[in-house]
Amino acid sequence: RDSLWGYTSLPSLRAIPHPTLLLTGTDDPIAHHVNARLMGRMIRNSTIEIIPDAGHLVPVTRPEQTAALVGRFLNGVDNERGAN
Repeated sequence: RDSLWGYTSLPSLRAIPHPTLLLTGTDDPIAHHVNARLMGRMIRNSTIEIIPDAGHLVPVTRPEQTAALVGRFLNGVDNERGAN
């Protein structure tokens, strides 16, 4: 139980070399969207998408919106690499 309150992954986030999509909702009672903003500052090549009025299970409750955001993110990553 104590490890849940004392552990943080923040120091290791800078080591992520890959483009990263952070997807969160404004009404998430488990992981506040401010956490995604903090993680986005730590991950060099990150994109943050905050879904208004969405909770913790964004992909389940907003599947179309999630798919559109993930598709746009992946297309952007492919374009950066020169893929069509």
